[in-house]
Amino acid sequence: MKSTGPSRPPWSWITVWALAIAPLAWSAEEFVGPLPGWLNAKADCGAAGDGKADDTAALQKGLDAIRKSEGGKRVLYLPAGAYRLTATLQFPRTAHGEPQGMAIYGEDPEQTVLKWDGPADGVMLSYNPWYSVMGRLTFDGAGKAATAVDFHGKFSTANEFSDLIVKDVQFGIQAGHMDTDGMAETAVLRCRWYRCAKAAISIQNFNSLDWYIWHNWFEDCVLGATNEFGAGNFHVYESFFLRSKEADLSTKHCGYFSFYRNLSIGSKAFYLGKRHQKWKEIETHPCQVAIQENTVLETADATPVRVLNNGPILLLDNTFSCAAGTTVVHNPPADQADLISIGNTYPRGKAVEVRGRLTQFDDAVAAQAIELPKPAPVPFLPRVERPVIAVPRGADAAAIQNAIAEAAKLAGKRPVVYLPGGQYALKQGLVIPAKADLQLVGDGIENGTKLRLEGPGAAAIRLQGPSRATLRNLDAQGGKDGVGLLVENADQAGGRVFGEQLQSNGLGYGLVVNGLRHTAVRLHDHGHNGIQVVGAGAAETATVALFCGASSRHPQQDPGIHLYDLVKGGRLLVRDIWYEGHAWSLLRLTDSGEFTYHCGFVAPYYGFMKEQGEKDPWERDLRKQVASLEFDGFRGNVCFSLVSSNGAGLRVKSPSPDLNLLLLGYLSNVPDDLGGEAVKGKVVLTNFRVQRKDGMGSDSKPGAGELKAEWARGMLKTLRETRPLPLNAVPDGATDLRLFRVMTSGKEGVRLQAGP
Repeated sequence: MKSTGPSRPPWSWITVWALAIAPLAWSAEEFVGPLPGWLNAKADCGAAGDGKADDTAALQKGLDAIRKSEGGKRVLYLPAGAYRLTATLQFPRTAHGEPQGMAIYGEDPEQTVLKWDGPADGVMLSYNPWYSVMGRLTFDGAGKAATAVDFHGKFSTANEFSDLIVKDVQFGIQAGHMDTDGMAETAVLRCRWYRCAKAAISIQNFNSLDWYIWHNWFEDCVLGATNEFGAGNFHVYESFFLRSKEADLSTKHCGYFSFYRNLSIGSKAFYLGKRHQKWKEIETHPCQVAIQENTVLETADATPVRVLNNGPILLLDNTFSCAAGTTVVHNPPADQADLISIGNTYPRGKAVEVRGRLTQFDDAVAAQAIELPKPAPVPFLPRVERPVIAVPRGADAAAIQNAIAEAAKLAGKRPVVYLPGGQYALKQGLVIPAKADLQLVGDGIENGTKLRLEGPGAAAIRLQGPSRATLRNLDAQGGKDGVGLLVENADQAGGRVFGEQLQSNGLGYGLVVNGLRHTAVRLHDHGHNGIQVVGAGAAETATVALFCGASSRHPQQDPGIHLYDLVKGGRLLVRDIWYEGHAWSLLRLTDSGEFTYHCGFVAPYYGFMKEQGEKDPWERDLRKQVASLEFDGFRGNVCFSLVSSNGAGLRVKSPSPDLNLLLLGYLSNVPDDLGGEAVKGKVVLTNFRVQRKDGMGSDSKPGAGELKAEWARGMLKTLRETRPLPLNAVPDGATDLRLFRVMTSGKEGVRLQAGP
């Protein structure tokens, strides 16, 4: 469909700037360290940090020590100083468990500097950990180094880069290479990139998937983030781009990408969707790109968004102010474009040029020029001195509980209960009392700090509510009958539960949210294997929102439980989520609620068919055998936008008269993807593409139903209005639970409930 009349007034510069900066507001979060169990680069390894001595050997000694966990040390700490490097630092993986669950931290990102003084085109750090963190450092390439951090080696996942400054290199991070393995599920938080001569963040392997880039600052780089030097995918949230020489963002290989709430000023272009030269014969390859709520100002190119792949491309609620020309050009070969433009503000009437299909409504023309804002980088987390109560490595539950009780007496000081890396067998579950603002801190996940419930108790860690606790860098394992984290009395006006890289896994559900009307649940970069949201039976039930992540579900988990489930009006938004698991287990909605799935990739596994004697599962009509997405009498709204199902069958059972289902820019392997009995609910399928069986491209296909603007606005409301929240203070007496790199498991991984 296409309509030209705007449904909202044109933006003023004040509202544009408020939109761009609001989520980047001050954050009441901090860095805690050094802690007693950490290795010190100066005191323990002999580094000078004076900018003159060659510190390469001393830093290598520290890296070798934490890689092998010598003496139980898993964290290397660099005090402030200038560390001169004359050769590449090596952090390889030579065994499965190393380096796993490790961390490298500097004291202060602006005062802890690794300075390259080695050969031209050298690599500063060759890096191959997993489940690990590196942060609070400056990499200064001095205009000589080729790469600051080069990931090169075995497959890696669940890493974090945070609070880094990278300057005067060709590549800031090279995430894998085409001749080795990839680096997936990686968060890049609050980093700053200056004068990267090729690209700041370069995703370079087909398995370098799910890079989550938040609150970064890119200044005077040729490219900000890209996969054109290899392959893989990434998402960029709430970041700043200044004067990118070629483009802020570019892709050459296909995948799914999301660029959300970014601000660009003075760059040559905002997004270039290029086409790989080796694939000239493939004229129909799909590439899902969601471009939402970005503000793009003063681009040097008259066309700040230019796309040569097929899409589908979704432009939603963006604001452009650029030189005269067509703002968006989508012109792949063979007129195979799929472009959706909704609610955008363009600088002139002719804003979009499309060779293919265009769905457009509620776009507007700016009434006046936008005054340039004066942005500043998101602040690094401050290092804060807190009272530290260190627990001996391997202590029992009673000793840990005593430390928690001691910390709870220090109300208002955010004391730290520190658990050095190691195994902690709990004969009884731990309890964190209500309103205790303590921090329970380990050394890392997976091979770091593990708390395992081996005795009685509902959970490895029970948080009485309202909880004001913070958990960092640890595993909480509830066993086959318990819960990893149980959070009680969690529902108060103004309350918030926040997770950054929380991994919730369960034999049943990994995460259960039960009866929350008021508390906002916001999970960033979330790994999960099953989520159930039970509403409060009222319209004001709070929306649970996941921003980026990866999911899976396999036969060892309860086969009667699906990845996502809504009951009693539960509301769930998941966006930019990869799914990989058995084909039957993704979604079956039978009750009521509201579900929004935006920009996702579904990789269903059909191996069980072969195990049952099927020679080639693709030769059967999969939608008659397996329906990964099934709706059976569900009451409520379900919106899929830019989701690639990859053969995961979709079925709406009759009667479902109270179902509203929007499939916008939907990709599938199944030409007729509305299988099953006749549909009686409201179902609309538009900008539909079908992937070819040989994997070499896709074709535009007719949809189903009629997309009307008023109905579509209601279906997209949750996607457009549910945003990340700043980590500022919440009202006294409300839940303020924060989880940073916490891994959970049990019968359920995490349970959040309104009552005791």
